[in-house]
Amino acid sequence: MANQTHAPVASKPFALICSFQVPTTDLDPDFVPSVNVCIGNFETKEEAQKAFEKIKHHPALISAWCYQSLLPEDYTATANNGGVQ
Repeated sequence: MANQTHAPVASKPFALICSFQVPTTDLDPDFVPSVNVCIGNFETKEEAQKAFEKIKHHPALISAWCYQSLLPEDYTATANNGGVQ
């Protein structure tokens, strides 16, 4: 397979994570449960910030943060024989 080509792998090292408050129960009305949700994965921090702008006024939103992978392969990965180098 000497003529095999190597295509870049699309990686999205940024993720927007949000924490939402969920309804309380009658058993413990002072308990405010929450759930963390990954809104999406993005190629740039700016894309993650644009996604946040769309949901920042949601009444259940408690907090949000941008996760950035620091793994080198998330920035330099290439396909090789169906795998990632």
